[in-house]
Amino acid sequence: MFDFDSLKKETEALEKWLNEEKEVEHYTHSTGVKRRIEMGKSKVEHIKKIHETFKISPQIIEEEDKKSEKAVEKSLQEAKKILAPPEKILIYEAEQLQNMQMLRSRAIAAGVIPGCHWWGGGNPYYCCGTILKHNEGGVTEGGFSCPGYAITGKKMHPWANAKGNGTFGYTDDNDVIIENTIWFAYWSDSYHFFKPLAVVSIHGWYFIYANDQFWNFKSTALELEIGIDVYQYHWAGSVWKTVFGKSGKNINDFGRIDNFTTIFANPLLIGPNQWVLIPLTVRLTINTQGSSSQGRFDFSSPNYISAMMMNLCLH
Repeated sequence: MFDFDSLKKETEALEKWLNEEKEVEHYTHSTGVKRRIEMGKSKVEHIKKIHETFKISPQIIEEEDKKSEKAVEKSLQEAKKILAPPEKILIYEAEQLQNMQMLRSRAIAAGVIPGCHWWGGGNPYYCCGTILKHNEGGVTEGGFSCPGYAITGKKMHPWANAKGNGTFGYTDDNDVIIENTIWFAYWSDSYHFFKPLAVVSIHGWYFIYANDQFWNFKSTALELEIGIDVYQYHWAGSVWKTVFGKSGKNINDFGRIDNFTTIFANPLLIGPNQWVLIPLTVRLTINTQGSSSQGRFDFSSPNYISAMMMNLCLH
């Protein structure tokens, strides 16, 4: 009944289509950034004239930037030492997920909830990712775990890092978007409404820094989102949820992100004898403007983001 070859072909075709959509979206974003930078040049010239009036030399600004660069590096190293994942949290969460799977299996067996025909019992079967960057001379980097069809443990390990470069944030934009997607599959044997629920575990850390004293020209913004969609012949329409967000000027902060959340997809009327595909995406976005502005998300192992799919079949 489960034709894995057809599942692979359909997944790869949808992945290609989604990547093309992301490229178009990112091109539009980059075009907008370039316009903002052009508009910002006049502001920079105005700032320079104010500095000349108050006899603030470029050397003073340069010295302040060097101090900030040393401060941001010191703060990041401190964060890396402090933010190791607590083992008890990870063990407790693994037990929670196992208990949820066991309760769901018992409920299906007892007929309390309808038994949906999940490929892999609600675990993902495929993983992929995308890296999108806009760089004006700073640092934009990131990565993701992507073992393809050899997924173990339902875990993803995305990370992202961005660092500004310009003296004034108006003409500097260095940002990175990392997307890590795991795919779930459901085999339908009848016409019914289908509304899957993803249970997502998030364990990692963040770092955010932007400090140019009282000038307030530089900034950093971090955002962690989770998105889900459903496909059979057509898309149900994506649903996005912001799990974590932080931004600011003159900010220096870091901490752990240990979260346990759920997200429902939009309902979709589906037909029989055809795969239903459910991509769940984790998106990390970091935007930095100006030198000594930096942001980082890190879910590298032993940290992780994992997901399992619960069924809600509305006959």
